[in-house]
Amino acid sequence: MTWETLVKQSLAQTIVAKLDFKQNYFIPLSHWQAINCTGDNAQQFLQGQLTCDVKQINAQQASLAATCNQKGRVFSLFYLGFMNQQYTLILPQANVENSLQELHPFAQLSRANLSVADEIVAGILIDAKIIAKEKYSEKKYIIHEINGVFLINLSTEKPLYLVVGSKHKVADFVAHLDNK
Repeated sequence: MTWETLVKQSLAQTIVAKLDFKQNYFIPLSHWQAINCTGDNAQQFLQGQLTCDVKQINAQQASLAATCNQKGRVFSLFYLGFMNQQYTLILPQANVENSLQELHPFAQLSRANLSVADEIVAGILIDAKIIAKEKYSEKKYIIHEINGVFLINLSTEKPLYLVVGSKHKVADFVAHLDNK
């Protein structure tokens, strides 16, 4: 990790700490991307390659996961969810190419398919009143699907969600939140 990354993360944490959570904040994460994993053996393939228990991942439960090289060193860290009947890895765009190169040979052997997703990734801080009204779970890594937009709860302390969906559906979701 470079010092620039550390500074950006520290700055982002400082900004989030100062927000009042009495309104919604939409944060485009154009430097993040998603990889989809499909196929009859996708779950078995991922179970053999990732550091999390893939059998626990479903339409309501995501997880933080990693892939390691042959020496056991982490080369990619990401969120893993099950969305639109496929597994989705959500990670910084800078790690996408390396992750695909490392995983692709094993995916072929397992008859699983990896592809870069068309969906956009964003972050959103949601007004606490809306969370209570809509009955969003406050448990970490719970997935909520709302009209084709997937929200993954990233924190038990703050209403911070990772948002994955088509550009159009995410825009509609944000407009819907702003009207509440």
